[in-house]
Amino acid sequence: MVFPEAGSYHLRFHRTGYEQDTSMVRIDLDQVLEVDVVMQVAGMAFIRGGAFQMGTDGSDYNEKPAHRVELSPFYIDRTEVSVTAYRQFRSGYRPSTTGEGMPAGRVSWEDSRNYCRSVGKRLPTEAEWERACKGVRSRTYSYGDLYDLKKGRTGLNLKDGPAGV
Repeated sequence: MVFPEAGSYHLRFHRTGYEQDTSMVRIDLDQVLEVDVVMQVAGMAFIRGGAFQMGTDGSDYNEKPAHRVELSPFYIDRTEVSVTAYRQFRSGYRPSTTGEGMPAGRVSWEDSRNYCRSVGKRLPTEAEWERACKGVRSRTYSYGDLYDLKKGRTGLNLKDGPAGV
């Protein structure tokens, strides 16, 4: 791509099946610019690969010992699977919660795997799930390192039910 003069330009990237990306770049005269754009699959988040500390030494037995894990980049859905989406896979599905915008629940691992396959995806590994939750900074919680009752749905009764997708 040749730019007629130095200045700021908006670049728009689009590809079928991916979310559009718009970036602004500043070009100087005689400059070669290399742009690296990660296209987001619609409804999914791109998780960069790399090494991270999985588990912890100071918690439950099933989280020990903390150890280094190296992952390739991957995509993961931004939200849980909704009752509506799961019913397209399993028409007789009766959810444990009411409302079409609610997350599908009480689904076996096998049915979860089969649902993922039916939409051309797969379940994340335990390491991928933890990496996605911790983020690239390996935070303790998805929102940071300090526990905040207002930032998660914790401490509620079972009757309070899940939040909508």
